[in-house]
Amino acid sequence: MHFIEEPGRFFPNDLQGDLMAELTYQPSEDGKVWVIDHTFVRGDQRGKGIAKELLDTAVQAARDRSIKVKPLCTYARTQFMKHPEAYADVKA
Repeated sequence: MHFIEEPGRFFPNDLQGDLMAELTYQPSEDGKVWVIDHTFVRGDQRGKGIAKELLDTAVQAARDRSIKVKPLCTYARTQFMKHPEAYADVKA
């Protein structure tokens, strides 16, 4: 799936241009940490692994930029706890 990146968010749109899912983050004042504060998946898209793909895309973007990630929203925090080895290098 292709995700669009804009400042503070990653998201995919469907073929009609409607939002399917979204992950948002707030950068720290110094820009060295992204605080993931919200993950959303539209009802008809749930259960397809989109939230995990969004999280992994955001985490990889942070890795590529040497930015740490603080998982504040419930979904991101749960994934960081369930899979600490996958996120240890970026966890703030």
